[in-house]
Amino acid sequence: MAFPKKKSRKITVNAHPYRWMIKDNFYSVTLLIISEKHNAQKLFANFRHDINGENACRYDNPFIIEPSLVRNTIVLGLDKGYSPEKKGHAINLGDLSQELVLNLKN
Repeated sequence: MAFPKKKSRKITVNAHPYRWMIKDNFYSVTLLIISEKHNAQKLFANFRHDINGENACRYDNPFIIEPSLVRNTIVLGLDKGYSPEKKGHAINLGDLSQELVLNLKN
């Protein structure tokens, strides 16, 4: 499944082009990533809105995904076996709210 171009954004990591988009719900954001060149393995990661504060949600102080976070998610996925050129099961990195976001703030 290729991502729709109107709803996704481009990013290049290690000279490889990717497309990414987000799916937002009340308490979290799901980041979806796929290679722009190959219709192959997909990468997913979740981030909770409450990383911005105890009562944060979709409407009150939401978590914003920036390109640097997308880049770091792709690099982490590659380290954990994500292969953008090969078909296979999607890789879900799970909730990265603590792992990636806190490391970016330091």
